[in-house]
Amino acid sequence: MNSRWIFQSSLVALVIGTAACSSSTQSKAPVAGPDLGSDETDSTTDADTVSNPASTESIAFGEIKKAKFSKTLQFRAFTFDGTVGQVIDAYADGLKELDTILYVYPVSRYTGHPFGYPIAQNDDTATADWTVRTNAHHNDVSSSVHNVKLPETRKYALVVTTYEQGYTGTAEVVVKAQASGAGAIHVTTAQLEASPSKYNGKRIQVTADVKSPGTMCTKMACSQSNPCCNQCSTRLIVGTNINLSDSTLGSYTCSGNECNVASNCKGFSSTDPGKYTFVGTFTSDGATLELKIDWKKAANCHASGCSKEICANKDMVSICIYNPKYACYDLYSHCDAQGDGECGWTSSNALQACLANGGP
Repeated sequence: MNSRWIFQSSLVALVIGTAACSSSTQSKAPVAGPDLGSDETDSTTDADTVSNPASTESIAFGEIKKAKFSKTLQFRAFTFDGTVGQVIDAYADGLKELDTILYVYPVSRYTGHPFGYPIAQNDDTATADWTVRTNAHHNDVSSSVHNVKLPETRKYALVVTTYEQGYTGTAEVVVKAQASGAGAIHVTTAQLEASPSKYNGKRIQVTADVKSPGTMCTKMACSQSNPCCNQCSTRLIVGTNINLSDSTLGSYTCSGNECNVASNCKGFSSTDPGKYTFVGTFTSDGATLELKIDWKKAANCHASGCSKEICANKDMVSICIYNPKYACYDLYSHCDAQGDGECGWTSSNALQACLANGGP
């Protein structure tokens, strides 16, 4: 066993052997998250530690999960997908005055466990007057971290425990992604088009339906053996004529032939993806209006299809063939915008087990 794991094991043994202290924050020693080593370090030797929690499950932004602590199970992890530059807040709200500690660690792509130094940590929240759900009043020995800017696109873990691993009980855990529109001007497409010079060069936030203004195609006479012989293209806009783009893909356009142009687009899966909330920079050169997007989120995620088995941003049609697995989504998941801003079923251990079992 290397020196790092000897240190971590000794730390856990020490804090478990220490008598639980008073919940008074004035008598508590600072709690620092340990360095868990490199991305490729196998941290599975010591069970129920920061690096190898007693349980690990996924958590979606805004989803509330419960972390239960016993005398022998003291570390619980909740993983989520984050993107570089994304700003998050996270909470571990101890029920019945439970004293919690919260760490945010990157998750190893090799081992699936937390590694490295925590990018954020807290024992006894510095932010007053918040609760997650059940608590009627604020618990000042609960934990929270705020305005945490994620350093890279990868999976992260909220690791939750109790102070000195000396308490039993339940905490409610949630992670929230801040809207990237902080400081942006909230406008409508009508306002942008009516006064483009007013908003030129400004960072704005707008919610609107994405659409194509019309598709242009060549007009060759196609044969029966090659019915899709014409080349077609279009662009994606909001409002009546505001072009969409981003720094990676450039202009959001669609191209192909008359048979596939509507589903061969940059930025979206089709020419009619539904309503989105955008944050970005609006520009106008007097003739062309453009919104350069740096954040987007589907605005109308809901269960659709014949059996409500599709999570989509608009109404969808599907073949009415019932599958018992479809009930799993209703029982153990919810349809919401995911970390990438697109609609999807929020995963959970219960959902995966239900799907693997062929239904509830």
